[in-house]
Amino acid sequence: MSDFKLNQINLDLLFKEAENFFSEGNFDGSEKILQSILDNYPNHPDALNNIATVLFAQNKKSESVVFLKKLLLQDSENYLIHYRCAIALAELDRLEDAIFHCKEAIKINPEYLEAYEHLANIYEFDGKKNEQKEIYKKIIALDKSHEAAYLNLANLYLNEGKYFDAIILLNEINNLNPNLPAVQCSFGRAYYHLDKFEEAKKHLHLSCKLNQLYSNPIYMLGIIYEAEGHFEKATTHFWKAVKNDELKLNQEKNTRFKSEDTNNHRLALASSLIRKGNYLQGFNFYESRLNIKTSILNIYNLDPDSWENIKPNSSIMILKEQGIADQIYYSRYIDYILKISSKLTICLDERLIPIFKRTYKDKKINFLNSNPDNINSEFDYFIPLASLPKINLKNEINLNEIRPTNLIVSDEIVISQPFKSSPVFGISWRSKSIMMGERSSIKLEEFLEIFEDIHITIINLQYGELTKDEISTLTKFKNITFLDYSEIDKFQEIDKLISLMHICDYVVTIDNITAHLAGSIGIPCCVLLPKTADFRWGLSSKNKRLYPSLKLFRNKRFDDWTDLIKDINQYIKNLNKVRDSV
Repeated sequence: MSDFKLNQINLDLLFKEAENFFSEGNFDGSEKILQSILDNYPNHPDALNNIATVLFAQNKKSESVVFLKKLLLQDSENYLIHYRCAIALAELDRLEDAIFHCKEAIKINPEYLEAYEHLANIYEFDGKKNEQKEIYKKIIALDKSHEAAYLNLANLYLNEGKYFDAIILLNEINNLNPNLPAVQCSFGRAYYHLDKFEEAKKHLHLSCKLNQLYSNPIYMLGIIYEAEGHFEKATTHFWKAVKNDELKLNQEKNTRFKSEDTNNHRLALASSLIRKGNYLQGFNFYESRLNIKTSILNIYNLDPDSWENIKPNSSIMILKEQGIADQIYYSRYIDYILKISSKLTICLDERLIPIFKRTYKDKKINFLNSNPDNINSEFDYFIPLASLPKINLKNEINLNEIRPTNLIVSDEIVISQPFKSSPVFGISWRSKSIMMGERSSIKLEEFLEIFEDIHITIINLQYGELTKDEISTLTKFKNITFLDYSEIDKFQEIDKLISLMHICDYVVTIDNITAHLAGSIGIPCCVLLPKTADFRWGLSSKNKRLYPSLKLFRNKRFDDWTDLIKDINQYIKNLNKVRDSV
């Protein structure tokens, strides 16, 4: 066909035929016809435009961009072509190029809302939250009735903890349209974080009423019931959210589906099931953490089923994930891996490595202070740390019977002994945990009421420097001798920290790394847990599975520690009576 010049009649027929092929889903046929036109007329704008569309439909994004840029050489002021370039380039993860073409489209047509919307989506994918917010503000300035821009900006404020700012925007949308399920759900999120649970539930129930298959409000109701201590109700709601997600996935199996919410719902269900002792289902759902963009699975492009059935005498690398407390918690599953591994390497936080080397000195384990730069064929299996419970379960090992790793304290680190005329208590009252820190932490002045009318020596186990208010607080408690040991960096020098713990008679702490360290070295320890504690602590205060030396005190109130502090005060007084009678 390229051997002769096409006349206008032939061109019109060919374009029509290509269009028919495209509408029938015959993309190859459409592409061939359009390419034949371009063989005769390489710069034909309609052929360039149409073949770019056909190639995009075939997921040939790079080739589509080539033809779109040829069009831009002819008409650099065509904002629609810039916009199409931006869409294709974003799909190719060429985000900077996509941003450029979005901005060009906006420069040419400052009122083209689709370009603003797509630019905001790119900023979201690229993690540029501030830029994303500015774009939504511009969209709202252009279109005062743009519901999605109001909602997206409100959700960004929610994620930043600016709950009142979010509510102002949500009220703006609600005035435009009071029947949007997503808006009512975001209201629920805002009021939940402001501890206004009843107001939150009102909006979430309305969201469910407006769309019965919408999973997010069901999930948020589960979160609130969990915070209130209604764990059965919470589990029921998490199950329903997950089932709705699965139904939606089945309905949309031919479309791209954002899985962040789905992962959150499955992880909430996992936590709920593990808390209740349903480990088999719980740790299966907990694998959903590997679906997020920054997970080990995606960083190394691992197959999530690759460690399902491990062959005996295999070489295994356990990949580091999560924080120090979790690394201590999951280390209890290492013994089983040792039984089936001929060569074992474990990646850990470097602060823990001296302790683990000492603890496992008779075992052939290599410890690394970071995950490898890339996966190679040196090992048969690469297993994320928090997947170890699932491996134990697959092999019918009862997690109730697995005891923690007993970490060995160094006999080379010498800590000067405090004056021993009174019992020595190590204490920790703050947590920096993003998930639980705020609700687990207690002000030092309130925490020290635990020791009211008790003459004791206290050793500071809290990482981070004391604040001016905390230093001032210490002067009010005349019954306490407070020893700081400030020469020990309690955040970096974990080996010295457990040696410091080891000279204590008891430890009293909130739920932070101190609790896990005390339990792992067998020091008697009282742990103050909030009403809704981390799922690993289970539901029973008699739970000795995690660490036998710990005594768990669970708060019965939300954000009020008064009664629990009195209970622990009495418990310590009774301990001292026993101690004095010996």
